Amino acid sequence: MFEFSSMSFNFAKQLKCKCTFLCVMLSCCLVFHSESLLAEDEVAEEEASQQELMPSIYVKIKPSFVTNFLTEELRYIKADVAIRVNNAATQNAIEHHMDAVKNGLVMLFSRQEFDTVTSVEGVAAVREEALEVIMEILENESAESEITEVLFTSFIVE
Repeated sequence: MFEFSSMSFNFAKQLKCKCTFLCVMLSCCLVFHSESLLAEDEVAEEEASQQELMPSIYVKIKPSFVTNFLTEELRYIKADVAIRVNNAATQNAIEHHMDAVKNGLVMLFSRQEFDTVTSVEGVAAVREEALEVIMEILENESAESEITEVLFTSFIVE
């Protein structure tokens, strides 16, 4: 049989105390760390909700766009465009570079094909392209470009 001496018993008792102490310390560290992670998550959620609550600014481009486009017979697109932005700096940048924005959109509309502008999917693709055109113009001018989307408030093909 195996016998424990009093010395080995004391050693085991000390080891058990040290293990218990380490477990308690580790638990405290985990609790503290998880609380700090929760606090960071709460801050991130609050920042995200503040961004969501920021009101959109709509920059309307006037007058309406009227341009002919690629077809065998003479056809026209008439479009009213609004640009949804997140801040006044982007609004100011668009207004400052409005002539370049209008030119880019006229060029975009004039190179469209009839099948594209007469389908829902095609018009959605043109909206995405319009967003890319405007973003590229603003980036080339080193201007603020936080654009949420481009909206066609009217889109008529004749």
